Amino acid sequence: MLQLTYSGDKRIISTLRKNTGLTIKALVYKVGAREDSIFKILEPFTTENLSRQLSMFKDGTLPRYFKTQPEMEESKQTPFRHVVYSTFEKDVMEASNEKDVVVMYYAKWCGACKQQKPMMAEMAQEALEKMPNVLFVKYDAEENHPVYTIKAYPTVVLYKQG
Repeated sequence: MLQLTYSGDKRIISTLRKNTGLTIKALVYKVGAREDSIFKILEPFTTENLSRQLSMFKDGTLPRYFKTQPEMEESKQTPFRHVVYSTFEKDVMEASNEKDVVVMYYAKWCGACKQQKPMMAEMAQEALEKMPNVLFVKYDAEENHPVYTIKAYPTVVLYKQG
């Protein structure tokens, strides 16, 4: 199943519907139900680009789309380092080869996350003073591609060294 969604120029949508028979509603499309089957539509959004992209999809050469926030400057006010999807592999998985990494998965809308944030920061600060070989990370699981199955927020996961 291929579902396309687009929120742009209505004339492009009309042309694509007429020429391809596809229903278009946004700039990202998904094939099937898996998270790794999401693709970004090539810009500019034209019939030619869509045809080229569909050919790339059939050939298996179309790159996947992974939602990620831009990298952020670190705040000196918290012991937690902010990690985004595009840096997760380096900042968490590779770092866990040398040290323990504690990741707090959260969502901005989560009341429990907001309530527990000061306690978590205090706990992390105390732990860092006693165990400097631990990295504390926060990961906005709503604004970045899923890297871990989250059933409730906040979720804290320890990636053991090694």
